[in-house]
Amino acid sequence: MRQFILALLILSGGLQALTSDLFSIKRNKNSNLVQYAVKFDDLCRPVQEQPVSVFWRMYEKGRDITESINFVEQYAYGIKARKFSGQY
Repeated sequence: MRQFILALLILSGGLQALTSDLFSIKRNKNSNLVQYAVKFDDLCRPVQEQPVSVFWRMYEKGRDITESINFVEQYAYGIKARKFSGQY
């Protein structure tokens, strides 16, 4: 399964970043949305440091334009993580 996911990431142009979209939040104010993505290492495991990133997809400015969420938006759209060292 890991090889399949890695192959999909490579074929989709994700080799340099190895990220995959998790989900997004769309507002009714405009066509921009907040995107949540997970970053993988070369073995298709989530990276240890900040595996989930949050950013704006700025469709109002262009199809591939992204921007970081700002300090105030962190409270509404940001994430908090803590390390889990036990068994699932």
